[in-house]
Amino acid sequence: SLEAKVFGEVLLTDKTAFEAMYELAARGPITRGSVWVRPFAEPATGLVFEPAELHINDVRNATRAMHVKVTASDQVLARLGQSTFEVKHEVIACDAAWESLSLSPALSFSVVVVPVCPFGHVMDTGDDKACFIPVWHYTRCVAILVGFAYSQAIVVLAVRRRVEVKDITLKDGGTRVVTMGAHRIRSSRRLTRLLLVGTDKSDGRYGVRPSGPMELELFGEDGSPLKNPVETSRGYIRQEFPWSVVDGNMWRGMSPLIRSGTLGVTAVALLAVPPRISWNSIGILYGVSLLVAIALVVLSHHRQSRVIAPMGSTLMNYQRQLGQNGWVLRRVPRGLDRAISVGKLVHLHEAFMQHIGTRTMSYVCSDIVKPLTESTKCSLAEYVGPDVVEWFVSHFWGSPFEDFVDAIVAHARALAPSSRAILAGEQAWKATAYWICTFSNSQWDVVSEVGSGDYQRSSFYLALRSPGCRGTVMVMDPQVGPLTRSWCLFELLQTFELQRENPAYEFRLATGQGLLGLGGLRGGATDIDLALRIGEAVATLDLQDADASCRADKEMIDDLVQRSGGFDLINRFIRTKIQEVLQAMQSHTEDSVLRLDTFLALFATSGSEVGQSAAVGQPTGPRPTVLGAANAAIESTTFPARPSMVGSGDAASCSSAPPLGLLPTLLAGHPRLGLAAKPSRPAFRPALAGAGAIGFEVDESAAAGPPACADADSASSRDGAVSPT
Repeated sequence: SLEAKVFGEVLLTDKTAFEAMYELAARGPITRGSVWVRPFAEPATGLVFEPAELHINDVRNATRAMHVKVTASDQVLARLGQSTFEVKHEVIACDAAWESLSLSPALSFSVVVVPVCPFGHVMDTGDDKACFIPVWHYTRCVAILVGFAYSQAIVVLAVRRRVEVKDITLKDGGTRVVTMGAHRIRSSRRLTRLLLVGTDKSDGRYGVRPSGPMELELFGEDGSPLKNPVETSRGYIRQEFPWSVVDGNMWRGMSPLIRSGTLGVTAVALLAVPPRISWNSIGILYGVSLLVAIALVVLSHHRQSRVIAPMGSTLMNYQRQLGQNGWVLRRVPRGLDRAISVGKLVHLHEAFMQHIGTRTMSYVCSDIVKPLTESTKCSLAEYVGPDVVEWFVSHFWGSPFEDFVDAIVAHARALAPSSRAILAGEQAWKATAYWICTFSNSQWDVVSEVGSGDYQRSSFYLALRSPGCRGTVMVMDPQVGPLTRSWCLFELLQTFELQRENPAYEFRLATGQGLLGLGGLRGGATDIDLALRIGEAVATLDLQDADASCRADKEMIDDLVQRSGGFDLINRFIRTKIQEVLQAMQSHTEDSVLRLDTFLALFATSGSEVGQSAAVGQPTGPRPTVLGAANAAIESTTFPARPSMVGSGDAASCSSAPPLGLLPTLLAGHPRLGLAAKPSRPAFRPALAGAGAIGFEVDESAAAGPPACADADSASSRDGAVSPT
C-alpha cells in the first residue's frame, strides 16, 4: 500500500531550462519514527536536487507542501543530449514508522508529486500531468488584472478626486456652484459634505445637493442657508472620506464603493474558476494591477491639473496685455506713490467684466487682485505700474464694483483733469490717479499696511496727508455702506481735519450714476431719488455704530474720533455735506424745471399759430426750437410773427401768453422734492423780439403777484398758480 502511493513522475519538457521546481504533497501523520523522501533521476544525468532528501516526522494529519528544485549546469545539459528524463522518488521509513503504518489500518501516509507549471501555464488534469497554455486563460488573467487595478484606482480617485470650480454665485435666493466637469455626486435625500479649497476667504466644509451634472446647491455644513454669501470663480471642490466613496457617482448611479467592490469580487471569482492559478501567478497579477492602478491615479491627477477655469484664462490674458501696454511692476513705498490711474482701473474692469458682473469689490480683491499679485506679494498698483496720488477714495467693499468704476470715471471727467501737460483733450481724465485701498495696499501684508496699530504709519494716513492729494472722493450707495465701516470713518475724520487746516481740500460724494450735487458738468448729475435715499439713510445713521473686521482697528479709530471732537461732530459734518448736496441739487432742479416749463409752453402756443397762418396763407418766419435744459442753439424754421407780450395791458394779450408756472406748481406739491418758489429771485418770461427771435426779460413784479393786465376772472381762473423761479 505504501509503495503504490509513493511513486510518481514529472516530465520536464523545456529544452532551454536549467532550473525546474515541483512540489511534493505529503499527507497523513507520522506518529512514530521518521520518513525520508529522496528524489533521483533516470537515467543518472548529474541533476542536482535541493534538498537532497526530505525528512518527515510530523504527527499532524494534514497535507504538507514541500518544494524541490532541480538544477543542472550548462556542461551537464550539453552532455545529456536529450530533453526528457524522469524524476523518481525513493521513500525510506525507519522501523518504528514502518511498524506503525503497517500495523494500523486506520493510518495512511502518501507522497504525491504536484508539478509547478511556469507562469501562464496550467497543469493538465489528465494522467500525464503536463503543463499547457489555454487560450482563454490569458483572457481571464487580463480580466483579473483589470478588475484588481480598477477596484483599487476607483477608491483612490474617489478619495482624492478634485473638481475645478467654474463659478460660485447667488441665484434664486441660494448659492449655486458650477463646476468645470461632471462633479459625480449622487442625488440623495440627505446632503453630501465636501471641502471647498483655494477660494481665499470661503474655504471650508459645506453641504451640497446636486441640481445638475455640473451644478450644485451650496448650504452650510448642517444644511442651513449660508450666513455669509459665497461668490468666487476660483478653487476646487473635493469630497471627504468616507462621503467620497459612499455618495460618489462613478457609473450609472453606482457609488465608488459598490463599483470597486463589484470589480474586486469579479476578479476573485475568476481566480476560483478552473484551471487553478498558482499563488505565485496570483501575486504577480496583483502586483501588476497595483502598478496599473497607480498609473491610472497619476494620469487622472495630471489631467485634472491641466484643467484651467475661465477665470484662470482671463488672468493669463490680462497679464499678457500688461506687457503689451508697457505696464510693468515697480515697487514703491506705501502711501502717496501707490495710486492707480483711471485708465488702468477701467482696463481692469473691462478685462474681467464677464466675471465681475454685479459683484462687489470684495470679489475683485479675492479673485483678481490676490491671484495676480500672489507671486510678487505686492499691491496691484505696483503690479501694473504706480502713479502719484491726486485723489483719495473712500469706499465700501460690499458695493458693486461696476458702480464704483462708474463713480470714479464720472468724478475724473467732471472735476479731476490731469495735471500732466503731456496729455490733453478728452483723454486727459484717464491719467488722473486715485488712491484706492484695494489696489494701493498689499493684500498679502494688511497688518503692516494699516500701520501695525499706529494709524500715522498706515498707508491710509500717508496717502491722505500727502501734499499732492487734492481731496477725498467718497463713493456712496443707497445704503451708505462706507459710513458703516470704521476705516471709512477714519478717512472721513482725516478729511474733516484736512478741510479745517486747508479750506481748498475738497470732499466729494460720488455714486454709480454720477456726482452728488453736481449738475450740468461733464460728470452728470445723480438721480434725485438716489440722493434723497442717501440723505434719509444719513439722517438716521450714527457713525459710532461703524464696524471693522479687526476689533483692534475699531477701538483705535473710535478712540481717535473721541479725541478729535467726538462722534457728534463727525455726524454733523457728514450730515452737513449731504445737506449741501441736496440744496445744490434742489437749486439745479428748479432751474432746469423752469427752463423746460418755459420752452414747452412756448412751443405749445407757437405750434397752434403755425397751423392758423398756414390756413389763411399768411407769411411765416423762423420758429424757435430750444434743445433741452442746456440752452442749446436755436434752429431756423417758420412761425408767424407777432408782437411782444411783455408790457401789453389788454386781457387778450394776457390770455394768449403761455401758461407759465404750471410745472413748478405741480412739483411744489411733490412729497419728496418739495420745490418751492423763491420770491426774492426775479422770474424769467419769454419775449418775442423782432422777427420771431426769442429773448428773456426779467419781470421784477413776478414775486408780488399775477401780472397787472390780468382781470379778476383771469386771476381767479389761475388761482393757486405759482410764478416760476
